[in-house]
Amino acid sequence: MDLDQVSTSAFEIAKEFEDLFQLTAETGPKLEDGSRLDSLKDVYVALNNNMVSWGNSLVKQANFVQENLGYFIKYQAKQIPSFQEVFHLIFHLIFHLIFHVFL
Repeated sequence: MDLDQVSTSAFEIAKEFEDLFQLTAETGPKLEDGSRLDSLKDVYVALNNNMVSWGNSLVKQANFVQENLGYFIKYQAKQIPSFQEVFHLIFHLIFHLIFHVFL
């Protein structure tokens, strides 16, 4: 799953809620006294705000993953030769100790 696509979808859904809010504000249901039904607009505002918040959160998470994955790969590539060098030194140390103690 691509976090960029999911965040884009969240922003698109937020835009749809904004459009529904505008449509409701202009032509939405009226009460008997002629006033508009504001509770439905409040629901659209809350849904829009939540989707924008989720979209922003997903963008931050995607950036975090990309940045840290880059660091992981960069240092992992350097770590393998370091381990090989350490094992090589330990092997030679053990070999020389065994050679000098037993021979």
